[in-house]
Amino acid sequence: MRKTGRNLICLNCKKEFYAADWDIKGGRGYCSVKCAHDCKYYRNKMVVAKTGKKRPPFSKEWIENIVKSRKASGKGKWSAGQRKKMMTILMGRKLSDKTKKKISDARKGKSTPWQLGEKHHNWKGGRSEISQRIKNLANYTIWREAIFKRDDFICQCCDERGGKLAAHHIILRNEIFDRFNIKTIEDAIICKELWDTENGIVVCDECHKWIHSRNNKEKYFIQSISKRKNLFRGVQGLEKQ
Repeated sequence: MRKTGRNLICLNCKKEFYAADWDIKGGRGYCSVKCAHDCKYYRNKMVVAKTGKKRPPFSKEWIENIVKSRKASGKGKWSAGQRKKMMTILMGRKLSDKTKKKISDARKGKSTPWQLGEKHHNWKGGRSEISQRIKNLANYTIWREAIFKRDDFICQCCDERGGKLAAHHIILRNEIFDRFNIKTIEDAIICKELWDTENGIVVCDECHKWIHSRNNKEKYFIQSISKRKNLFRGVQGLEKQ
């Protein structure tokens, strides 16, 4: 049986081509697949056709094969230059509330054993636990109340009285931990420098967050031990630093 058809004009390259009747009924308007993909109208048509349709889930076997092939080829790992470039692009970028909620929902109920305890890249010997236990000590309560009374419950950053206040260490607690090798709660109790009221000021909750944020470029209300040599006069060898 002889095929019937007629000549058409390609919507992309404007060349004349022959198309069979059944092809014309199917909506053919291009002389080749290349012309169809090059045409902006065709691409937009495909986008509209696929909008709202979900891709079927990949099988476990397919995912395992992809992971193995990428590991074998070395793909999927960023070089130092790529990581630095992405850090520069993403630095200071604020995520929308919708994006934050999506990330939170995706992480709920999922454990990260490769980042817990000693396996974490910022592990410092259980310092977070010691810091939390320090706040439950009577020494901390006395130190905190003494600073509040001395500063008359006024934020030393914005001069607002009352509200949600915090006692801030001018020389950060972590630096004192490093300098005096505090590794246990017993070491913290006997460290006099940790309870020195001269190293504390009253700040409100908002100012306290700002002090520890990247926006505090001048490091206001944050000093190092070397800049405040007179603070710990009883420490041997400190004056030589």
